[in-house]
Amino acid sequence: MSNSSSSSSSSGGIGCLGLLAVLLTVLFVGLKLTGHIAWSWFWVISPLLIYAGLGVAVVVIILGIFILGALGIGFAKGVSGAIKSRKRDKELEARQRVAQAISLGTFDSSGKQVKEPRPYKTHQWML
Repeated sequence: MSNSSSSSSSSGGIGCLGLLAVLLTVLFVGLKLTGHIAWSWFWVISPLLIYAGLGVAVVVIILGIFILGALGIGFAKGVSGAIKSRKRDKELEARQRVAQAISLGTFDSSGKQVKEPRPYKTHQWML
């Protein structure tokens, strides 16, 4: 009887760039301690600092995208509100025109034309 076991691999860790940063740092520390290089400690650990800086930059960019997205949603809501407001204004304007036509006696309350519309002073006919 054979037992089959499933193995799962998980990806994680520091990756190739992180591994390169660690290996370079270990190399530079070894060279510094043996006296082969006379660099300052800042330059010896600079591969790790660069790697950490890239990580921070990625986090800042991702947070910036989320913040801009949130502001974009707020902007979209504002535009949507303006569109709805404009739509309400147009509906109100249309109701006012109908009410004006009813008050002129050209239409009844159901919207049917009861007599020939009166011309405006500019000789335009009302719709």
